[in-house]
Amino acid sequence: MFDKKNNLVIQNLHEWLDVDPFPKPLMRGKKYICSQGLHGWNHALEGLQIFTSTQIKRLGRFLTFNQINVFKYFSYNEKEEDIYKFDNTYSESKLSIQNIGHATQLLNVNGVMILTDPVFNGLNSVLYPARTRNGLSIDKLPKIDIIVISHNHRDHTDARSLKKLSKKYPDVKVLIPQGDKKLFIKLGYKKENISEIAWYNSINLHDITLTAVPANHWSGRHLFDHHHSAVNGWLINSDNAIIYFAGDTGKLNEKRIKSLAALIYVDWLKNSTKEIVFLMPDGPNRVRSMMERTHMSIIEALITTLQVAEKVHSIERFMSSKDSELEVHTTEWWINKFKTVMMHHNRYELGLEIFNEGYWILEKMREELHKLKHLSIDEAKDILEKKSKYEKLKFNFWFRKNDDFIYDGLINLINFVEVQMEKNTFDEVLNFLDYLLINVLNPKIGERIDV
Repeated sequence: MFDKKNNLVIQNLHEWLDVDPFPKPLMRGKKYICSQGLHGWNHALEGLQIFTSTQIKRLGRFLTFNQINVFKYFSYNEKEEDIYKFDNTYSESKLSIQNIGHATQLLNVNGVMILTDPVFNGLNSVLYPARTRNGLSIDKLPKIDIIVISHNHRDHTDARSLKKLSKKYPDVKVLIPQGDKKLFIKLGYKKENISEIAWYNSINLHDITLTAVPANHWSGRHLFDHHHSAVNGWLINSDNAIIYFAGDTGKLNEKRIKSLAALIYVDWLKNSTKEIVFLMPDGPNRVRSMMERTHMSIIEALITTLQVAEKVHSIERFMSSKDSELEVHTTEWWINKFKTVMMHHNRYELGLEIFNEGYWILEKMREELHKLKHLSIDEAKDILEKKSKYEKLKFNFWFRKNDDFIYDGLINLINFVEVQMEKNTFDEVLNFLDYLLINVLNPKIGERIDV
């Protein structure tokens, strides 16, 4: 039955998608332009903003003996048990994800150990020390079969960590974006074990298919080497799971969302009991006017997951029009099928971010929604729009945390639930969004999630 359904999908995929559904990065000379709408020195301004505000906060903490809340990183006086949960790596589950810190995640997929974006130390002992410990040290890692790299920024590709890993695992397979092979040879990896994977190309290792997909971000390890390599997200498919590792990315446009949904649907047809897990970046959440093109907020990460789920539903409906034997599920069924796990946070101080910034944003969203209980949908959106406008009018200086993006995100979520899921009252919208926000997974450092 799968062969019939799969062939049908392949035959009709281009009809549902646009003319060029699987494009390569835009090339300007030898530069890979992966993000939409920004390139070159604009990215340097983003990095400068994060760096400057981080250093001002650190200086402010030092001068005020960490007594002024605006300069604090641990703003809620978190204790050890609020930060860490040091689980062991062994799991009887066929799929587990362990949060080592930032984008460094240990995936156990049917016993195959996959390590993403390995960074096991501070970025710079003086300017960018790690604010939290590793969830697991290199010495305590199990045998790693595959290392997956999203891009070559230092908070995702750490030379010291990778050199240690190359010595400990000399035969490990390393999957990287286009343009980074020379770097990884210098880091000690065997040339034959390094695979540069272009967007929408795949490689099969240990009965797992890994596909490079677009990310809205940029590369560069020094001041003048920006865009010299590509930036990837990764779709990791096994016989029982589909994992999307987004890496570091801004929100995706319609074409990239549709292409990602198509790849997921084609693979899901092989086994409809597969788990679908999205490992999504959480910020930097603040200064959205500067960050949004290349860094998702936690709200945009959640909305992206919903949009992909809705597009999978759209493909399913389209394919059923070609073959009435194909089963069609509801949008809500697909949304419940997707699990969202947050990462890319709680390791380094990134500008105005505090520890667990994304978690507190989700809590604020729930609080704001419950204030609107028993109103109509239009009344609720009107109040949220007024709050957003008020936040936008506030003077936006370096340490002002304007919340307009939170209210705008709530409006977008309400619109999505109202239109795509046909919820007719605000109480119905509230109940679903409350459930959705509670079920976003924010694992502690060292915590293992068995899926």
